[in-house]
Amino acid sequence: MNEPAVRSFLSRVLIGRASQVDYLRRFIGTDSTPATLFVSGEAGIGKSRIVLESRKLAEAADAFVLQGNCFEHDSALPYSGITDLLRSHLMDSSRGELESVPQDVVSELTKLLPELATRYTGIAPAASLDAEQDRRRLHHALTQLFIHLAGHQPLLIVIEDLHWADQSTLDFLVYGCRQLAASSTPHQIKILLTYRSEDAQPGLRHALAEFDRLRLADEMRLEQLTRAETEVMVRSILEMNRPLRRDFLDDLFNLTDGNPFFVEEVLKSLQATSGLEAGDESTRQVLAGLVVPRSVEDTVSRRTHDLSPDARHLLEVAAVTGQRFDLPLLQQVTFSGEDTLVHQVKELVTAQLVVEEAVGRFRFRHALTREAVYSGLLSTERATLHRALAEAMEAMLEAQPGDSDARLVDLAHHFYQARVWQKAQRYSELAGLRAHRLFAPAACVEHLSHAIEAAEKTDSPQRSSLLRVRAGAYELLGEFNRALADLDAALASAQKAVDRDEEWEALIALGVLWLSRDYEKASSCFQDALQLAVAAGDRRRVAHSLNRVGNCQMNRGDPRSALLRHNEALATFKELDDIEGMAATLDLLGMTSYHSVKLADQMAYHRQAVALFRQLGNRQGAISSLSLLAASSSSYDWPAPPTDQQELDAAIAAGEEALAESQAIGWRAGEAFACNVLAMAHGWSGRYNRARELVNDGLRTAIEIEHEQWHAALLRIAGEMKLDLLDPEGARIAFAEGLALAKQTRSDYWTACLSASLARAHVALGNVAAAAELVSPISADSPLVLTAWASGYAEVEIALAGKDYGRVLELAEVLEVAAWPDGRPSRLTLLRVEALLGAERLNEAASLIQEVSARTPLPEPLRWRSELLTGRVLVAQGRRAEAAAGYRAARQTIEALSSRIKDEELRRSFRDRAMALLPRTRSEAAERAAVRDQFEGLSPREREVASLVALGHSNREIAEVLVLSERTVAVHIANILAKLGFSSRTQIAAWAVSKGIAAPTAPSHN
Repeated sequence: MNEPAVRSFLSRVLIGRASQVDYLRRFIGTDSTPATLFVSGEAGIGKSRIVLESRKLAEAADAFVLQGNCFEHDSALPYSGITDLLRSHLMDSSRGELESVPQDVVSELTKLLPELATRYTGIAPAASLDAEQDRRRLHHALTQLFIHLAGHQPLLIVIEDLHWADQSTLDFLVYGCRQLAASSTPHQIKILLTYRSEDAQPGLRHALAEFDRLRLADEMRLEQLTRAETEVMVRSILEMNRPLRRDFLDDLFNLTDGNPFFVEEVLKSLQATSGLEAGDESTRQVLAGLVVPRSVEDTVSRRTHDLSPDARHLLEVAAVTGQRFDLPLLQQVTFSGEDTLVHQVKELVTAQLVVEEAVGRFRFRHALTREAVYSGLLSTERATLHRALAEAMEAMLEAQPGDSDARLVDLAHHFYQARVWQKAQRYSELAGLRAHRLFAPAACVEHLSHAIEAAEKTDSPQRSSLLRVRAGAYELLGEFNRALADLDAALASAQKAVDRDEEWEALIALGVLWLSRDYEKASSCFQDALQLAVAAGDRRRVAHSLNRVGNCQMNRGDPRSALLRHNEALATFKELDDIEGMAATLDLLGMTSYHSVKLADQMAYHRQAVALFRQLGNRQGAISSLSLLAASSSSYDWPAPPTDQQELDAAIAAGEEALAESQAIGWRAGEAFACNVLAMAHGWSGRYNRARELVNDGLRTAIEIEHEQWHAALLRIAGEMKLDLLDPEGARIAFAEGLALAKQTRSDYWTACLSASLARAHVALGNVAAAAELVSPISADSPLVLTAWASGYAEVEIALAGKDYGRVLELAEVLEVAAWPDGRPSRLTLLRVEALLGAERLNEAASLIQEVSARTPLPEPLRWRSELLTGRVLVAQGRRAEAAAGYRAARQTIEALSSRIKDEELRRSFRDRAMALLPRTRSEAAERAAVRDQFEGLSPREREVASLVALGHSNREIAEVLVLSERTVAVHIANILAKLGFSSRTQIAAWAVSKGIAAPTAPSHN
C-alpha cells in the first residue's frame, strides 16, 4: 500500500530568536562564566529548537555533545535525567570511553547502570557505605567522568525538561556545576538545561534558587512570538512569498498566542482538513472553528483519526508506557509480530506523533502529544494497559535479572496504576528503599507512599521501618509535620508489636527531628531511648543514646552533665573499637567543652574528630568539627585576640572549609551552622563585609529549612555586629527576635545567650533597668559554663553603667581568667580600664591599658577602642599632649576600618558615631565652625543633595546617585528647606549655585 505524502510543518528557520542565538554563539564559543545556561519557557515555546541550535554550534566548534531527557513517568526514578544522559553513550559497544576512566569512577557508575558490569570486563560494583556517603561518591564519580570526557575536546552537556527531574538529578546538577566551576583541572564543559517555567516543581525552584545564590548559571527565558514573527514563521513553513491575509493571521495568532508548537500543530490540522492554502476564505472558516486551547488534545485527535485501528491501539499502549518506549516491550503487550509492529510504528512516525531515537527505541515527538493520548483513555483502559505492561516487564525481568534496578521504578509505577496492590506494594517498597540508598528523598517519599497505600488496600500491617525511612526523607525535604506524623505512627506500631529494636530507632529519630524545634521533647525521646537500650543490654545503642541525651543537656544549659555522658559513651566505643562512634563522640565532647569554657580541650577534641572523620570519609562529621574550630580562636563568644595571626587564619580556614564542604554535599543545616560560626570570627575581627554576607546567607538557609535554632543563632550574630558598629537599636531588634525563637525551641542555652546579648543592647541604649531584668548575677560557687559567662559579660556592662566599679573589676577578671589562662586582653579588659578610670585609680588604669596596647596585632575593632581609652586615661592624668596622639591613632584606625565597609550608609553611620566619641581638636572645631557658617549649617551630605537638586535631579535620581533610599533623600531635602528657611526646590538650586557647590542649570522639578 502506498504511503500518503506528508508535508513537514516544522519551521526551517529559527524565528524571533536572533539575540538568543547570538548569546548561544558566545556561550559555546568562548570560555564564558558561568558555564551553565538554563533555557526556560512554557510548553512548546521553542526550547528544543534552542537545544538544536546549540548542538549545531557545538558540533561546528568540534565539541562533543552529550544529551539526555527527563520524563514525567521517570520523575520518581533516582538520577533518571543523568541515567538517560549516560545510557546511550556508555552502553554503545562501539565506544571504549570507559577504558581510560579510573576503575573506582566506573565502579560507582554501576549504581546507575548495572549493565556496565557486564559490558566492560573487570568492573566490580562499588562497596556500599551509608546512603549519604554513597551519594557523595556517586556525585564525585559523575563529575570526574564529565571532566574525563572533556579531556580531548570541548563537551556540551544537555538535559531537557528538568520540570520532570527527580530530586537526586537536581541535587547532582547543583553539586556538579559547583564542582566544575571550582575545579583546578582544566576543562571546556558547557551545560545547557531546559525546563517548563509553568511546571517547575518545588525541588526545581529550590535548585534554581541555589544556582542563583551561588552565581553558577545564566538563564534564557523564551517568550512567545510576536504577531509579526508568527507571520514570518507561517510563511517559512508554507514557503509563501506573499503576505498572509490580515484576518487569517489575526485569528491564527489569537488562537496560538504565538506559541511555535501550537502554530505548527494548527497548520498540520488545517492541512488534514482543508488542504491548507492559508489565506483563502475556506481556510479561514476552518481556522475559526478550530478550538485549540493550551493543549493539543484536539490536534492529536485529528492527527490520529486516519491511523489504522492497530496503530491507534499501539499509540495508546505507548502513551501508557511513558514518553519513551521500546519495541520488544510493546511486542510482548500487543502480541504482534515484529514486522507488523514496525509497520504500525511507521504510521505513528509518518503522522509525526513519535520519532525514532535509536534502533528499536522511540519517543513521542512532544510530551504534550503523549499527555493528550493518555488523557483520552478511560481509567479502566489505563489500568488494563498498565497491568499488561507491568506483567510483560516482570516476565522480561525474570529472563534478564541483571536489569532489576533499572526496572524497579517502572514495575512499581505500572502495578500501582493498575491497582494490583500486592505487587505494587512489593515493587514500590523496593524502589523507595533504593531511592533512600541513593539519597533521593522526593523519589523515596513517592514510592514508599505508594507502598504504604498498597499495604492498606490489602490490610497488610504497616512496617514501622518504612514509616521511619519515609519520615527521614520528609525531614530532608523540610516537611516537618509529615515527618512527625510518620515517626509517631512508627513508634506506635513498634510499641504495639513489642519490637524494642524498632522502638529505639523510632525514638532516636523522633528526638533528632525535634532538635530543631523543641529541646524538651527531644530530650524526652532520647531519655526513653536510653532506658530501652539499657534494658536490652545493647552497649552500642546505650552509647549512642548517651550522646543524644548529653547533647540535649548541653543545649539546655548543663554542659557539665553532658561531658559525663559523652565520656561514658567514648569509653564504650573505644572498648567496642567503633571508630565511627568514637569520632561522633569526640565531636560532641569538643562542642560540650566549648560550652564549658574549656577552649584548649575543645580544640584538641575537634582536631581528633576531624582526623577520624577524614579517615572514615565522613564529610558531614568533619564539617561539624571544623565549624566549631572556626569559633575557638576569636569570636563574639570569646572577644579576645588570638595568640597570633596564624591562629586566626587557621580558625577562619577551618570555617571556610566547613562552609564549602556543606555546600558541596548539599547539607543545608550544616551550611547555616558554618555561616554562623564563621560570621562570628570574621565579624569580631572587623571583616564586616564577609561577616554580613555570611549572616545573610545563613539566615536565608535557616529560614528556608525552618531550622529555628540556627535562625536564632544567626540573629544573635547580626545583633552582635550591630553593637560592634554602634547601632544598639538595630542590635536590640535582632536580639529580641532571636530570643523569641530561642524560647520557642525551649533551648536554655540560646535563651540565656540571647538574653545576655539583649541586656548589653539595653545598656548601650541607656536602659540599665531593662538590662538588669534580663540577667541574674552569677554565683561565685556556680560552674562557669558558656551561658554563665555570657550572662557575666552582660552583668559587667550593667555594673559599669551603674558605677559599681568594684563588681566590674572582680567579675571581669574572673571571666577573663576562666576563658584565657594565658592572660590575653579582651573587651572585658577595656571594661576594667573604664572601671579603674571611674574609681580614679589612674595609675592602675594606665598600666592596664598599656598592657593592652603593647599586644600586637590587635584587631581593629579592639584597637580603636583601646586607643580611645588610652587618650582618656592620659587626659585624666593631665598628659594632654600625649593624649592627642592616642586620639589621633584612634581616628586613623576608625577611618581605616570604616573605609573597607562596602555599604555606604553603614560606613557613614559607624564612622560618624565612632568619631563622635573622640574629642575635637581646636583646628578641627574651627574648621567645622567655618564650614557651618559658610553653608548655613548644612552637613556634607545635605550639601551633596542640594547640588544634585540644582542639577535638576528628582528624589529617585538623587537616591540612585548617592546610593540612598528615596525616603532618606526626602528627609535630607526637608532638613535643607528648614535650615535655609526655603519653601521650594528652586530656592535650594539657586542657593547651591550662589555658594559654588553647583553649576547654573534649569532644574526640572519645582
